Amino acid sequence: MYDFKGKKVLVVGLGLFGGGVGAVRFFLRKGAQVTVTDLKPEEELREAVDALSGLPVRFVLGGHEVKDFVSSDLVVPGPAVPPDSPYLKAAEDAGVPIIWRDNLIFLLCRSRIVGVTGSNGKSTTTALLGEILRIKDPRVLVGGNLGGSLLDEVESLPQDVPLVLELSSFQLESLKHIRRSPQVAVVLNLSPDHLDRHKTFEAYLDAKRNIVRFQGPDDLAVLNRDDPLVWSWADESEGRVVGFSARGEVEGVFLRGDEVLAEGRFLFKRDDLHLPGLHN
Repeated sequence: MYDFKGKKVLVVGLGLFGGGVGAVRFFLRKGAQVTVTDLKPEEELREAVDALSGLPVRFVLGGHEVKDFVSSDLVVPGPAVPPDSPYLKAAEDAGVPIIWRDNLIFLLCRSRIVGVTGSNGKSTTTALLGEILRIKDPRVLVGGNLGGSLLDEVESLPQDVPLVLELSSFQLESLKHIRRSPQVAVVLNLSPDHLDRHKTFEAYLDAKRNIVRFQGPDDLAVLNRDDPLVWSWADESEGRVVGFSARGEVEGVFLRGDEVLAEGRFLFKRDDLHLPGLHN
């Protein structure tokens, strides 16, 4: 789909959660000439640097160099890189393409993507959803904001095997550049978060909204009917919209007494789910 052989690729943000290391390895496997840069010094990134030991990678750590951004064939920022970074602006002004690291997943994956977001509970929900789907097909991949990298796996994922991703506001923010949303979007709840990055609650919501903003008519949005902000996004998706509720009967999944039902069909009793808290 993409030919990176011989290209000078700049990976921005090595980090310690596996995403940067995975991106470097991915581009090396594709035959690219890879430089990785991070504002943190090498001693703070020791585990990630050691994970790339022996590989033909150029490291620029403890700061960025503008020349790397303007002389590369491709710049690949991680989700922690601020969109208004002057280094990204320099690359853009120089005509250098920018592909955000997590956008590569959406561009390379041929199967359906199930995206889960929310201000709270998205890691638990993503992990649970992944395990449920793996009962039917153990090949299901789970990742995203949970850490690690799926770049080496998504290309070979069969079209009938879903990919489940936890998506933070940082990751969702960049989807506007490729106008993609997951084919199945799950939104749990919304409350002010990461305002150090987004500055305002409105900007945070705008980033989160990308999970449904670019859905097509064959896609599905699963929204929390009990959260007015979440449910207000029902008109944002072009696909089918269903709700879930712990307070009343809705089109979708709801709690009636101690029974969990889906569109009126009994699924299980609440006590059968051995997780504490009504929110689960």
